Amino acid sequence: MAGIFISYRRDDTAGYTGRLLDDLKEAFGQQQIFRDIEAIEAGADFYETVDSAVASCTVLLAVIGTDWLNAVNTKGQRRLEDPNDFVRLEIAAALKRNIKVIPVLVDGGAMPPMDELPDDINALARRNALELTDRRWDYDVNELFLVLDKVPGLVRRKQTANVAAQSSKRSVSMGLMVGGAATAVKLLLTAMVASIGFLVVAEIALGWTFDSMETMFIVFALVATSSIVRWLYVRHRNK
Repeated sequence: MAGIFISYRRDDTAGYTGRLLDDLKEAFGQQQIFRDIEAIEAGADFYETVDSAVASCTVLLAVIGTDWLNAVNTKGQRRLEDPNDFVRLEIAAALKRNIKVIPVLVDGGAMPPMDELPDDINALARRNALELTDRRWDYDVNELFLVLDKVPGLVRRKQTANVAAQSSKRSVSMGLMVGGAATAVKLLLTAMVASIGFLVVAEIALGWTFDSMETMFIVFALVATSSIVRWLYVRHRNK
């Protein structure tokens, strides 16, 4: 089953993770998202549930804030040094299974140096990261979604609607182009017929002679311009 696992520290990026989670749910649906505090049932073994959830997902988002690397426990020890640290377990499980891991930097967070990571997750330092900023949140999240769209099995709920909308826009645009071209041809034909009629009437009734192609072209251009101006006026008046 394809899914997105969100790994984060609550006291580091809970607010940003919640905001990202809302966007992910809207785009990919609740059933494709796994986050510890929402997906683990009461009484379930956390380690087994997390391991199983990571194994069932196709991508893990490691949300990294300013305190992610150096967060400490109640004893003042760095959490990442604890083999039972939940974040470490989640990322290690994903890396071990060759699951795609995407570091997501928020709130000024930076990629951790490889030499400051435990051996079982130091490969995280080689993963290309994406940054989400307050100033351009929607744009940054969309960039993340474009990456997730390439993950096999993940389906964006709005993707079909977007494709349909784009197809509809292309159809409307094509219709307008065809309609505009047809109108232009009609105007030119009308101008040509009117020009010929004018020349015939002028030569027969008034005795005018037109022995120059330039003169005939000028008459045609004047009639064509008049027809176009009249069409534009009528179109504007009927809006």
